[in-house]
Amino acid sequence: VHGLMAGTDCIDDFDVARAGSTAAVLGHRAAAPSTVGSFLRGPTLGHIRQLDAVAGELLARAWADGRGGGVQVVDIDSTPCETYGLAKDGARQVMRTGRRGCHPLIAATEGGEVVHARLRRGWTSDGSGAGRFTGETPARLTRAAATEVVVRADSGFYQADVVAACRRRDARFSIGARMREGLARAVTDIPEDAWVPVDYPFGEGAAAAGIPWHAFAQRMPPLGDHAPSQLLTVPPIRPAPRNPPDNPPVACCEASVEPGSGGQPEAGGTA
Repeated sequence: VHGLMAGTDCIDDFDVARAGSTAAVLGHRAAAPSTVGSFLRGPTLGHIRQLDAVAGELLARAWADGRGGGVQVVDIDSTPCETYGLAKDGARQVMRTGRRGCHPLIAATEGGEVVHARLRRGWTSDGSGAGRFTGETPARLTRAAATEVVVRADSGFYQADVVAACRRRDARFSIGARMREGLARAVTDIPEDAWVPVDYPFGEGAAAAGIPWHAFAQRMPPLGDHAPSQLLTVPPIRPAPRNPPDNPPVACCEASVEPGSGGQPEAGGTA
C-alpha cells in the first residue's frame, strides 16, 4: 500500500520505499521487491474470496452514513487492462486489442463508484463469468442499504444466466439484446405507426418501439418460485436515417421485477 501511495508502477519500483530513513517514517521495515512478489503470489482462491467479503463490508460501512442506499443504478462491463511482462499469469496470450493484459469485470454506480470487480485473464470474452458476478453485485448493494438495484449492461452480457441472476436478486435490468435472426425479424415486422420519435445523440430521426420478446425461451433454467422465462419488453431504437444500410435497429432487453412478485416482470417495464 505504501508503495502504491508513492506512485510505484511495478514490483521493482517498491525498492523506493527502502531509501533513506523510510522505515522510521512508516513504522516498519520496508520489504524488498522480491519479498513483495512472493507475498502477492501467495494468496489462494480462498484468500481472494475473503478479501472480496471484506470489500463488501467496507462498502456497507462507507454507505452507513447516508452516502449510499436508495435506488442504485449499476453498470456492469468489462475492460481490457494492459500489463507488462511475458510471464504474468493470465496475460500471456494476446488480447483482441493486440496487447497482453487482463480483462476484469467491473460494476460501477452512476456516480462512478466501483462497487465490485473480478479479475479475469486477458484472453476471455466480455461475458465470461458474468452470471455469477451479476448475482453478487445486487446482493452486495442490498447489504449496503440499497433499497432497489437497476442493472445495466451491453449486448456482451445478453445471456440467460445474467437475466436469471437479476431475477433471482429481484433487480430490475436493462441489457442490450443481440440482434439474432428471430429478434431481427420481429423488429422488422413492427408497424411503421408504432415507432415513436426519441432523442438520439447521433442524429435526428431516431425512433423507438416496444415489442414482447420471449428471451431465452429454450435456455432459461427454472428459478424456484420464479417463472423459467417471461415475455420481456424489447424497445428497439431505430437510428437516424442518414445512411439506413449502415444504421440497423438496436434492441434492449428490459424488465422490472418487483420484490415478492416471483420474478415476473411488469408488462412494458423499463430500467
